[in-house]
Amino acid sequence: MKLPSFIKAIVLFTLLLISVYILFGRGLIDNVQLFNPGYRLSFVQECSKGLELSHQHLIAYRDNVTPNYYPIENLGDDMGIYYFVPLVQQIIHTYTYKAYLMVFCGIALLGYSLATTGIGLIFNDARVKLFSYFYLALIAFVSLFILDVYILAYLVTSLIPLLYWIWKKYSAGRIKLIYPILALAITGLLASVANQFRVYSGLGIILVVIAFILLEKGIPVLRKLMFVGALLVTLPLCKLYFSAQLNQRDNWIAAHGNCLPNNKIYSHVLWHNVYLGLGIVQNKYGILWKDSVGYNKAKQFKPSLYNVTQGYDDAIKGEFLTLVKNDWPFVLKAFVYKFLLVLLMGFIFFNYGIFLIRKVKLNYKVFIPMLVGILFYMLPAILTYPIPHYLLGSLNLLAISLLFLLNEVYSTKSNI
Repeated sequence: MKLPSFIKAIVLFTLLLISVYILFGRGLIDNVQLFNPGYRLSFVQECSKGLELSHQHLIAYRDNVTPNYYPIENLGDDMGIYYFVPLVQQIIHTYTYKAYLMVFCGIALLGYSLATTGIGLIFNDARVKLFSYFYLALIAFVSLFILDVYILAYLVTSLIPLLYWIWKKYSAGRIKLIYPILALAITGLLASVANQFRVYSGLGIILVVIAFILLEKGIPVLRKLMFVGALLVTLPLCKLYFSAQLNQRDNWIAAHGNCLPNNKIYSHVLWHNVYLGLGIVQNKYGILWKDSVGYNKAKQFKPSLYNVTQGYDDAIKGEFLTLVKNDWPFVLKAFVYKFLLVLLMGFIFFNYGIFLIRKVKLNYKVFIPMLVGILFYMLPAILTYPIPHYLLGSLNLLAISLLFLLNEVYSTKSNI
């Protein structure tokens, strides 16, 4: 039995990933920033220790301090990493770094597998498929260099080709209604999980899918509402589960004590990064893309402020708005510079697609929703700092758009 080409591509990518990890483990590629978990690893280790000692999720433990425990949301609202990595570590009885790699390398592999499967089912031309598998592997390796909560945007946007294939099958009457409904419900659930890792990670895919559904002309309004409902009904589930975990943990804290107070901030700290993002251009204010700059600035006004609190975010917001009022040309220059850098990175991933647009009649029902997602995922990088971490969802959508255009131009029989 001949295996489909996308299965071969997934197996090859998996073997490549394992081989690279073996080389890394033996110190042969130490200078390459692969498998580098970044600063969150130490916090994850404290969460794993907290889970081990208290048998409660989302509580961290520190030695040689009093109190020993602290609620993990004191670090921000990116709580998914502090739940799932310790959970995997507990289940397989390994150390934190290995559990961290298993979670995030698994996310990268799953994203590649989803995108490759969808492309393999949609495209017909073997040459276009081969190039697509290779290009998608490059995007997946970008996520391996990041290896942080930001790659959840890569995972959810990788669903696009597979969702489109299911939609095409349904529109052609080849599959029953239940299959697109299930696919949409699973998409909503995956977006729900992604949002617990990074608050906006799952929202982009929701906007793309809703835009696609609304632009479909041959679907009755009630049927469209049913599809949107299927997408949204599972979106709150992960947040509800985390709320239950937090309540259970808070009850344990109330009974046992020895825990720092909760900062009571459950939304993403926005103004910290917006303020520091001004440091992308040279300035007389000493602003740099470093957390310590923001913390020190806020404490000039209120020395007792804790980091990552609502009070801190309000203080740094006030400083940013003061700069806008007193030196708006500097602020405008910083945002223009960030916008241009975002466009440059977008061009790198979309590249030849700019010329392909002129060769085909665009299917606006496909590419307008993609554009919605691209612009949405670009916004954090423009507001804060244009690094690939914040752009990963947008870059993946640009790459998928390029592959769709290639299929349109070079396939002998297009399915787009």
